[in-house]
Amino acid sequence: MGEPELLARLWGAHAGLALVVVGPLVWFTRRRVSWKWWEFLALLVPFGIWWALISTTLRPKSLANLGECGYISIAIVVAAAVRVLLGRRGDARWVPITLFLGVVAASLGTYFLTPPWPE
Repeated sequence: MGEPELLARLWGAHAGLALVVVGPLVWFTRRRVSWKWWEFLALLVPFGIWWALISTTLRPKSLANLGECGYISIAIVVAAAVRVLLGRRGDARWVPITLFLGVVAASLGTYFLTPPWPE
């Protein structure tokens, strides 16, 4: 299996895990929360940053570390839940931006704080 195929499968698993919870959450709260189109990028950008870091030799990681993307999926679910809990109480511009940046920070933290796992 080549790197593009591995990347596609891994992203599919990552996005699928998050969408199982976030999809219904967004659907059932769409009248309470004004979801922005760009919030969907939380499924792409943090994973892309994490994958770019995994692809470097900055910290030696193995195939066993590919499960780290599950942590990013959890961060996406938590951010969506916080977004729903805040509803319309928070600033409509800054809450989604802050939560998005939180998920990006979670992807960076996942890479830098998770030790290399043995194969």
